[in-house]
Amino acid sequence: MLVSTLRGEQPFQLTMPLRKGVEVLVAKIGRFDSMMENPSLIPTLLHSLPTSTFTASCFNKLLKELSTQRLLLHKKNFSAISNLTFPTLAQLFVSSSSRLGEGDDFLEWYNLICKILQKLIGNTMQSLVAGGENIKEGEGWILEKLVINCCGFLARVKGERAYDPSSLTGNSSNSFSHKTITSKGDTNTKAAENNLQIAVAACGRFYTEEVCEILAKIAICAMMPLTRRDLEEWQNDPEQYMVSVEQATISTDAHAAGQQLFLTLQESSHRPLLSKFLLSFLNDYNSQISSASLEANSMAAMSVQLVGDLKVLQWDAIFTAAGIAASSLEDQIDFTDWFCKALAPALTTIMQSPSPPNPNPNPNNTALPVLRHRIVWLLGCYVNSLSDALRPQIYSALVSVLNHDSVKSDAMVKLTCVKTLNGLFEDWDFDIPAFHLLSAPTIRGLYALLDRVEELESSTLILQTASVLIARMGMSLGVEAANAVVLPLLQIWEMAGDKNVLRKHVLSILTNVSAAVTPEEVALLYPVVQPMLDLATNPGDAHVYLTDDALRLWLALMRVAREYDEGFHLLFPKISNIVINMDWEHLKVCMLILESYIFVGKQTFWNQMFLSLVGNVKAKAATYIMLPIDALMRRFPLEGSQMLLEGGVYNSILKCCVDVIRDAKEREPDIILVQWISIVGRGLIVNRDTIIQGLFKPQGVCSPTEFLNLMLEKFDSTGYGWGKTGQIRRRVWVCALASLLPGADGPVGGPGWEGVWDTLMLKNLDQFVNMCVDVLTEDAAGSVGEGEQFYDSEEDTPISGAEEYEKKLRTEIQSDSVVAVNLKTFVKARIDGCAIVVGPARWREAIESCEPVVVQQLMKLLN
Repeated sequence: MLVSTLRGEQPFQLTMPLRKGVEVLVAKIGRFDSMMENPSLIPTLLHSLPTSTFTASCFNKLLKELSTQRLLLHKKNFSAISNLTFPTLAQLFVSSSSRLGEGDDFLEWYNLICKILQKLIGNTMQSLVAGGENIKEGEGWILEKLVINCCGFLARVKGERAYDPSSLTGNSSNSFSHKTITSKGDTNTKAAENNLQIAVAACGRFYTEEVCEILAKIAICAMMPLTRRDLEEWQNDPEQYMVSVEQATISTDAHAAGQQLFLTLQESSHRPLLSKFLLSFLNDYNSQISSASLEANSMAAMSVQLVGDLKVLQWDAIFTAAGIAASSLEDQIDFTDWFCKALAPALTTIMQSPSPPNPNPNPNNTALPVLRHRIVWLLGCYVNSLSDALRPQIYSALVSVLNHDSVKSDAMVKLTCVKTLNGLFEDWDFDIPAFHLLSAPTIRGLYALLDRVEELESSTLILQTASVLIARMGMSLGVEAANAVVLPLLQIWEMAGDKNVLRKHVLSILTNVSAAVTPEEVALLYPVVQPMLDLATNPGDAHVYLTDDALRLWLALMRVAREYDEGFHLLFPKISNIVINMDWEHLKVCMLILESYIFVGKQTFWNQMFLSLVGNVKAKAATYIMLPIDALMRRFPLEGSQMLLEGGVYNSILKCCVDVIRDAKEREPDIILVQWISIVGRGLIVNRDTIIQGLFKPQGVCSPTEFLNLMLEKFDSTGYGWGKTGQIRRRVWVCALASLLPGADGPVGGPGWEGVWDTLMLKNLDQFVNMCVDVLTEDAAGSVGEGEQFYDSEEDTPISGAEEYEKKLRTEIQSDSVVAVNLKTFVKARIDGCAIVVGPARWREAIESCEPVVVQQLMKLLN
C-alpha cells in the first residue's frame, strides 16, 4: 500500500493529514535494517522523485530522521541511501536550475531537492573533515562513493558560471532571452531572474573564503594522499597501477574527485587565497628535503611499513596539488629557485640511496619511491616555467631517473619519467643542443624499459616518446643515437606481433630517423625497413592499419635515395595494388612515391603494374597523379607519351575534356583540365603525328576542332598566379600549338591528315599570336626553371625528406626539354615554316586576321 501511494496509485484521495502520515511512516521505516532489503521502496522513491513534490517531501523526512540518530544502523542506512541517490539528486539540481521561473509548485519541489542535498553534503563534509584515511578505505560508516559524488557536486556548482556572482553583472537577462515574449512570459522571466539571484546569493554565502580553504584542505589532506590500498596495488603491479591512475575518472576515483574539486576552487575567484595557502607549504624547502631523506632511508633499509611515512604521503599530496595548480602558480613561484633549492636536492637524495641487492619480498616490508615519482611528475607540470639555464639540469635529472638501476616498483617512476620527457620534447622551447649528448642514453633507457613493461599503453607511450625525440632532434641526433634507435627495431617489430599500434610507432620512428641522418646513411636502413614495408603494404589483410605510415616511410626513403635499390624495385608492384584496391585512399602519397622513383632515374615503372595503374586512372585524381606522370614526361617525353597513349591515359584525358565542352553532367574544374591538357601537349611536342593518329580518329572521343578550341579557351587558366609552375605550363601550351603549324616535317598528323590542322591553326592564328606574345614577354622578364615545389593541392603534403625532394625537383625542372628549349627560336622556326608551306596568299590572309599591333609585338620579340 505504501509503495502504491508513493507511486500515486492509491485508490483514495491523498489529503494533507494523510500526506503527513505517509511521510512520518517512511521516516520511521528508515530506522529498520530491513528497509534496504525491500526491493521496491528506494527504487520507487527515485522513480517518482523527479516529478513528485510529495515523494521529495517523504525522502527529505527520511533523511532528516536518519541524520539525527546516532545508532550505527541508522548511519549505515543513511550512507547507503545517500550513495544510491546522490547522483540522481545532483543531476536534478543542476539540470533544473533553468526552470526557476515555472511557478510556485516547481519552486516547492526544487526547495525540497535543495534541502535533501544540504543534508547529504552536510553530513558528508563532517565525515570528510574527521574521517581521514577511513574515507577512502571503506572503513567506518561513510562510503567512498558518496564522498566522490559530493566532491563532484561541489566542483560542478562552483565551476558553473550561472552561480558565479559576476554572471549577474551587466545584462543578466541574456540567459533568459529565449523565453516567450508575452505578458505572462515577461513575468516568468523576471521570476526566473529573481530566483537565479537568490541561488547565486546562496552559493556566495556558502563558498566563503573560509569554506573554500576548508574544502581545499579536505581535497589535499583527505582526498589526494595515497592510501594503503593504493600502495598495495602499486607494490603488487606498478605498471598496472600506473595505467589505472591514468584511467581514473572523477566519478569513480576519490583521488581524481579531490583533484577536480581543488582545481575548480583554484580556478575560481578565490585563486589568490588558495595560492597563498598552497605556497605556505611549497616555500618550506627544508621540509621537502627532510621528507625526501625519510624516503631515501626507507628505500635503503626496506624497513618502512607499506602504509608509508605520513610526512612522505603528505608531501606527495601537496606536490599533486602544486602540479594541478601549475598554470595559476607560474607567476607566483620562482620555479628555478624551487627546483635548485628543494626539488633537485630532494630528488638527488632519493636517487643516491642504494637499492638492496635482495629486496625483501614481504609486501609489509617494502618501501615505494613515492616522492621520486611525484617530483618527476611535477617537473612535467611546469614545463612552461623552465628557464633556458634550467633546462639542461632538468634533462640530465630525468635521463638519470630513466636509466637508474632500481627494483621492480620503479616501473611507475620510469613510466612517469617517460611522460615528462615526452612533454619536454614536444615543448616549443626544447633545447636541442643541450640534449645532444643525452639522446643515446635516453633511447637506450626507453628500449630497456620497453623490455620490462607488459601493458600496451606503456609500450605505446615509450615508442611514441622515442619517435618525438628523434623528430625534434633531426640532424642533431648523432650517429650513436641513430644506431641505438635502429638496431633493436626489427626485433621490436617482430615482438609486437599483431599489436599494430606498436608497429605503427616503429614505422614512425624509422620515418623520423630517415630525416635525421645523411642520404648516404639512409641506405643502411634498407635491410631493416624493406621487410616491414613488404608486410605493411598488403591491401585487405590484417595489417591494413599500417599502410598509411608504411607509405610515408617509403616516400621518405625514396626522396633521399641517391641510388636505385633492388629491394625497392621488388616492392614497386605494391603501389598499383594499393591504389586500385583501396578506393584511392592512398592515391596522393603513392603518386609522390612514383614521382620519386622517376627522380632516381630508373625506368622500372614501365612494367605491367604501372600500365595497369595508369590505365585505370580517373581524371578527378589529377592533382596527385599529375606528379609522377609529369615527372615521366620531363624525363622520358617520347617514350612516356607512347606509354600514356597505349595505356589509355590520353583517351581518359580527352574524354574528360570533351565532357566539359559538351556540357556533361559532371564537369571538372579548370585547374584539372589544364593539368591534363599539359600532359597531352608534351606528347604533341615530341610525338605529334603518333599522338594525333592515336587520339583523333573519326570515331574517337574528341575531334581536332574540339581539342584546339579547348586549348585556346583554357589558356588563360594555365595559372599566371602559380609562379614557375604556371610559366612552364604556358611554354608547354605554346610549343604544342606551334607544333601543330604545318612545316617542312610534312603534314600535321602524317598522311591522310592533309589540310586538317593547318586550316584550323590558320583560322585561329590571331589567338595563337596573342599567346606567343604573352609567353615570350614573360620569358624576357625573367628566367624559367629555377625550380619550386608544386602540387596544385590544398591538402597537407608529407614533409619527410622535403629538402632532398626540393633539390631533385629543381634538377629535374632545369633539365626539362620544355624549359631548356629556346622558345623564341622554336616559335620563329615553326611560323616561318608554316608561311612557306601554306603559300603567300593563305599566309597573308591569316596574318591580316590578326591585330596589327599584336603582330608587330610578335615580330619584335622574335627578331
